[in-house]
Amino acid sequence: MSGDILILRRITEAFRKQDWFTVAVETLIVVLGVFLGLQANNWNGERSLRGEQAQYLHQLAAEYAVIETTLAKHVARYSGSVDATRAMLRYLDSDAPVDQDVLVQLVEAIDAYPIPPGSPAALRELISSGKMGLIRNRELRTALMRLNDHIELLARAYDGNASESSMLLLAIQPYLDLALTGTPGDMASRPQVSVTRVDLDRMREDEDVTTAMKIFLKIHANMLFLDSLVLDEVRAVRTALEGELDN
Repeated sequence: MSGDILILRRITEAFRKQDWFTVAVETLIVVLGVFLGLQANNWNGERSLRGEQAQYLHQLAAEYAVIETTLAKHVARYSGSVDATRAMLRYLDSDAPVDQDVLVQLVEAIDAYPIPPGSPAALRELISSGKMGLIRNRELRTALMRLNDHIELLARAYDGNASESSMLLLAIQPYLDLALTGTPGDMASRPQVSVTRVDLDRMREDEDVTTAMKIFLKIHANMLFLDSLVLDEVRAVRTALEGELDN
């Protein structure tokens, strides 16, 4: 600050003496100083933005890696549910005896609805704070927003199918023996209801059971399809994020 005042005093004194050369030199020094200051501020601001962008890119890549792993497990589970439902339909349409262990495993696989993952916290923060512009790659930014919409769509599909599946379970519950599993009093163990026996003969006599199984198959196939699509999209976005980090 004192340096600026000193320069102004020299310029004023040069004006008084009509020393135009000194006026020009001192003015040039002031202008150059302002220009360099602005350039330094712009450079610091740009560096700060690049650092913030890199931080978000790293966080997004890490969160999508978790989502990818989760969705891969869900695809495997829904694939197993589709296979189990098809097998149960074959057994319902047959008179052949089926081992109880096999039936119990099939019913447990049919009643499997893993909760879909939500959008990454980093992306929600970017959207809510209005900082999506930090993702400078327009195609990547568009892909992130599109994937966010599809993850939300997957969650809505899960909610609708889970409600419908709960009603379908009512059709087969009368033919299942159930038991609570978990150690009483153990706070670390969450009690669960497990199937211990399946009355296949009575199920074969009830047409509603076959109808319910067919609807189950449709639900499982739809969720498998949606999860597979979102999984492929997550993998593509992860690849794009890693490519952006390498640049």
